[in-house]
Amino acid sequence: GFVYSHVSSTAHMSVAVSVQRDRDMKNPNVANIHAAAFRVLAPNKFKAQKKLQQLQKEIGDIPSSQLPPSQLEKLGILDKNYRAECEDNRQEQMRQKDKPLEYGQIIQLQHMFTKRFLSVSTTLTSQVEPTNMQVELRQFN
Repeated sequence: GFVYSHVSSTAHMSVAVSVQRDRDMKNPNVANIHAAAFRVLAPNKFKAQKKLQQLQKEIGDIPSSQLPPSQLEKLGILDKNYRAECEDNRQEQMRQKDKPLEYGQIIQLQHMFTKRFLSVSTTLTSQVEPTNMQVELRQFN
């Protein structure tokens, strides 16, 4: 079968599994193959990105010239940390490039079409199978 993304206007896009019979695997009925393609990546860090986005959300549309000096300083520190985190992620992806995937290794799956990451919800159950947790596509893990 295939895992593919449902087009959705919700904050977290949902994913589904399409079961294909063996004879249909050579010519799958997938409208856009990018909707079913995932990239295997080494785990990225998103802690600094989340903190920066949270502060930017709190600040809103206030111009930087009107922010208190303490908040400007915090914004600068978080931006610096975010840039360092992005560079660390880039270097880790380069370090892991072309290495074979081993059983038990932690990975992230990035949806090729949306550039979002496959994530298992810790609070929501699946709409199809209520005994399992919901799987979503998120901006970061």
